[in-house]
Amino acid sequence: MSWLGRYKNPGAPVDTHTTRVIGTPYSPSSSAYVMHFITAQFVCTAGQTATLQLLSDSASPPTNERTKLSHNIVGTMVLQMVWETAPGDNIKLVASGTGTVTLVDVWEIPQGAPVE
Repeated sequence: MSWLGRYKNPGAPVDTHTTRVIGTPYSPSSSAYVMHFITAQFVCTAGQTATLQLLSDSASPPTNERTKLSHNIVGTMVLQMVWETAPGDNIKLVASGTGTVTLVDVWEIPQGAPVE
């Protein structure tokens, strides 16, 4: 049997942008890997920088930086980050800098678990 035959299909995408908040840790799933697609808007004026970090690990709150977006061009830019968490891992989005970071959209897709 191929490795594809041992795994279930991924779950349906879930739009979680109304429940995910910058600065608030959350636990996506205790039993499945989860793909996260996070879209954020960055607004900067002259001399400003805006950064969004994704922290993820099994700690609560998580402390390991896994991916980061940063913007320092005058104006507005929309950027996306992608990360996959392991079962039981936590996520925390952290904004920093003098510019503004706003979540535009957050989609999460639970990945197939091994067939038992």
